[in-house]
Amino acid sequence: MSSRNAYLDPESREIAPLLYRTLSLGRQRLASGETSVAVLLEAMEKNLRSSPFRLDYLAIVDPESLAPVARVDRPARMLVAAYLGKVRLIDNLELSPEG
Repeated sequence: MSSRNAYLDPESREIAPLLYRTLSLGRQRLASGETSVAVLLEAMEKNLRSSPFRLDYLAIVDPESLAPVARVDRPARMLVAAYLGKVRLIDNLELSPEG
């Protein structure tokens, strides 16, 4: 468990894994052939819209420079930060077009 999760109440701890599942959704869409970052981000944002998370940022970036990318045609990294109540949670996940 993340050290930030220690600040969450029991109900929020049940909701917190949605952040990782949202990143996993992006990875699944990439595995299905979608390489447009705009499309991937839209799907992930939609996944969070009906949740109590308040999105700070969601991005897909070059893993070395952290510059945003438009297509996942080489390794990239998804980054997310969102507030759940007063607690800011962060997560990231590697993306590879090869799966």
